[in-house]
Amino acid sequence: MSASYSTETQTDLHVALHLSEVVAAELNRYRVDIAALCETRLADEGSLTEVGEGYTFFWKGLPADSQRIHGVGFAIRTSLLSLLPKTPVAISERLKTLRISLAKGRFMTIL
Repeated sequence: MSASYSTETQTDLHVALHLSEVVAAELNRYRVDIAALCETRLADEGSLTEVGEGYTFFWKGLPADSQRIHGVGFAIRTSLLSLLPKTPVAISERLKTLRISLAKGRFMTIL
């Protein structure tokens, strides 16, 4: 099975891959487990795993045919994903939530 992408989509993917490498390296350097990201300026909604540094990025932005002036997301250490009750949920291109299980059946929600 093969897929074809427009030049704009290929460029966006290349930029996202490069930025995820840079951000993941810095997060790993400072031993950050979860980081909230703003102004991601990536199109649509998706996730990307940066295998080398061990982070998974989740983002939400405007549609590909819109001006990309917003975007939010989370970078989460991949080893922690199995501990989350569900993946981050996008509310809009400016707001995304992440629910984390705590002790005694309690939860914490990060906006």
